[in-house]
Amino acid sequence: MATRAIVVGGSLAGLCAGRVLGRFFDRVTVIDRDSYPAAAADRTGVPQGRHVHALLARGRRELERLFPGFDPAMRQRGALEIDFGWEVAALRQFGWLPREPSGITSLFASRAMLETVVRDRLRTLPTVELIEDTAVVDVV
Repeated sequence: MATRAIVVGGSLAGLCAGRVLGRFFDRVTVIDRDSYPAAAADRTGVPQGRHVHALLARGRRELERLFPGFDPAMRQRGALEIDFGWEVAALRQFGWLPREPSGITSLFASRAMLETVVRDRLRTLPTVELIEDTAVVDVV
């Protein structure tokens, strides 16, 4: 097994990369220039953070696979589970689309909630370290 991996950037992609790399390296360090808030809150380095995020079915499955307990943790914190076919009204150029249950649900939540749940799950892994308030200025 390789010794160490460093991930530059600790938003959602960096956190997921840290999780996957943890399978192949003895030690993984995820470095982010922002500080992580104690509770779900917007971060300076995430400009799209204020937008509502929809996590579609496949994304939910993959995040649950990477971070067991992710889905219930999101719902416990208030993420909304929505069936797009039934609970979302869509107006197209020829009128409203019919609303029918699809049986496929998505999670709607803030980006801050999504990152916080993933980050909390990643912190439980003994081989992964999160470093915040640190800017990477060069690669050696």
